[in-house]
Order: sequence, then C-alpha cells, then structure tokens
Amino acid sequence: MNCIAKPICLLIAALTCCGACGVPATEAISAGDPMAYAIRYQLTPKPGLDSVDVTMHVRQSRDLLREVRFPNDSRLSNIKVDGKAVDAADEIIWHPSESGGKLQWSVQINHRRGGNGYDAWLGDEWGIFRAEDVIPRAATRTLRGAFSKTTLEFDVPRNWATITPYSGENNSFTIAKPRRRFDQPDGWIAVGHLGVRRETISGMRVAVAGPVG
Repeated sequence: MNCIAKPICLLIAALTCCGACGVPATEAISAGDPMAYAIRYQLTPKPGLDSVDVTMHVRQSRDLLREVRFPNDSRLSNIKVDGKAVDAADEIIWHPSESGGKLQWSVQINHRRGGNGYDAWLGDEWGIFRAEDVIPRAATRTLRGAFSKTTLEFDVPRNWATITPYSGENNSFTIAKPRRRFDQPDGWIAVGHLGVRRETISGMRVAVAGPVG
C-alpha cells in the first residue's frame, strides 16, 4: 500500500473512533463570570504548503492569564506575538497584556510514521491530524481561580468540511473540559472534500467520514 493510501485508511478509522468517543455538549461557561478569559484558536490550513497557520487569540477584562509556556517544536515556524517575531530556542514563553493579545505560528503537518505511511497528512483535497499536532500542549500561569472559555475555529477553502470531536457549527467549535481550568482542544481533526455520515447510536453522536471518491 502506498503512502497516499495509508492516510485514507487512517482517516476512516480515526474518525469512526473520534465520533464514538464524543461527549455530550456541556453547559456553556457564563460570559459574565469575572474570572473567565476567552481563548480562540483560529486554524487556517494551507494545502499547497502542507501546513496549518494557527492564531491563539486571548481576550480578558483584566490580568487573568499571565503566562503561556510550551516547547518550541522543530515543526513550528513563523512564531509571532502581536505581529512581532519571536526568537526562542527550546521554549516559547508569552506574557499576554492585561487585555489579551495574539500569538501566531505555523506547523508543518505531513509526518511519516516509521517510514511506512503517515500519521498526519494535509494534501490538496483533504487532511487529517490531531489537534495536538498543531496546538502544542501548554502550561499557564493565571490569577488564582481564573479559567478559560475556549473556542476552536477554522478558516478553510470553500466547500471544505471540518470534522472534530466537539460540538459546533459553521466551522466553530466549543472546547469545554469541566475538570480543567485551561481548555485545550485535542483529538482527531479532518478537513477537506469529505463524505460524512452522522448518526445517533444509543444517545451518542457518531460521525464517519472519508475523502470523497
């Protein structure tokens, strides 16, 4: 089986699991909570470059989120804070302003697994990867008791579909993890010209998807 066929099998299998592991939508965090700050991850796939541009937008009414820290992976590039380039060797450390700000980076997606196919892929027509592949796991420093209200948004080419484990519509998804104060998206993401079948099985939402054709 060639390296292009490998991700197609992965896509179908992964999204079957992804849909089966979905959880019911949780209650939205109150927009008026003085201890909540907003995080919006905006993902823009670049099919011709096999990469994804990511912008982490932070909005807060006061100095709630004080530090974001994550490893500077070799696949990350074009790292900027509010438009200014970041020069960091091993670790990215960002201190948002009292009102927030934005942190940007690009990630190379295509990644071989042991030389036998790919475990992350973005081509001209579709792609599949984990949220962890494009959004590095971060540690934060906050005001005691502060927590995030997080959304994941996609800016995709026209007629592309977006599939994630989360509830949402119009390429915008709510990330709610009640046991965590800093919500980060995880799990499989598929984008592109996809055929998608959705069902509810025993009260659980299931989505099975694969490349059209």
